[in-house]
Amino acid sequence: LTIEDAETGEILELDSSRSAVRDRFALFNEERLAHLDQALNRTAVDTLRLSTVEPFAQTLQRFFEIRRGRRSR
Repeated sequence: LTIEDAETGEILELDSSRSAVRDRFALFNEERLAHLDQALNRTAVDTLRLSTVEPFAQTLQRFFEIRRGRRSR
């Protein structure tokens, strides 16, 4: 798997057949998303996390219901 760092342009080759590489990449991504969530929460930006492995309609509906409830206060 070839990836490029969007900030530095650095190109990295990851051997995704190795479980250690997959685990490290998953941890890195979890940490990246946590930092992003923190930054967005500090600025009061609503976020919604969807997955491609489960239906999104119920999650999307719940998101808008919660958001509507916050706006009506």
